[in-house]
Amino acid sequence: MFETYDTIAVGITGNGKYGWVSLSSLEGLTRFIQDINGKELKGETWAVVSKYNPSLSVIPTTRIQLSTAKQAAQEAEREKKAA
Repeated sequence: MFETYDTIAVGITGNGKYGWVSLSSLEGLTRFIQDINGKELKGETWAVVSKYNPSLSVIPTTRIQLSTAKQAAQEAEREKKAA
């Protein structure tokens, strides 16, 4: 279903209510949001939320990079909520 967006990884929670899709490019992300957000698929209306952060220019691949990226994303989320 997500192959046309250059998907890197896909996951879903155990209850099937939430999932995530990792994409390889901003172009793929933009198309994914345009194509999927608000659409009815498999009997459900999908809401797409992006956690894209342009300040993270390196795709995290090591444990340290992943940890740093996660911390940066959490900090950005805290700043967004505080504003």
